[in-house]
Amino acid sequence: MAQQGNVGELLSMLDSPILGVLEDITAAFKDNLICDRGPMLVNSLVDYYLETNSQQALHILSTLQEPHDKHLLDKINEYMGKAATRLPTLSLLGHVIRRQPSWKHKLSQAPLLLSLLKCLKVTWQRFTLSIFMPVFMLSFIGFMECILAILSPFCVLTTV
Repeated sequence: MAQQGNVGELLSMLDSPILGVLEDITAAFKDNLICDRGPMLVNSLVDYYLETNSQQALHILSTLQEPHDKHLLDKINEYMGKAATRLPTLSLLGHVIRRQPSWKHKLSQAPLLLSLLKCLKVTWQRFTLSIFMPVFMLSFIGFMECILAILSPFCVLTTV
């Protein structure tokens, strides 16, 4: 099981320029994820990615398997509520979705979907919605009114 100090040490070496060290650290993260089913390691990786934009952290996060999907979605949902981290969080979510994880169907039942729709209602980054539509296809039926509210300003803008 990963201890907080151990996680800090692993994170500090995650972006090592030495290939052997990098492979060992990545393997250690994957081993810890297999042994530790709690949210601490995933949360630490998300925090680290958002602070450093680490490609190694992004790779580990975008290849997470069950049961860590719930921890990842919860942490992404938490950061969606903060304006300062919204864009990098959306980027992280986009990377995860592009990897087509086996648990992608769970996205449509996660609280993250409501946060994403709420975010899209108040921002002009509505093109993001089209990226997530294939993943949420069946779930969008229940949110049709909300989706139309998001997309209706585009209709006005394009017809003027």
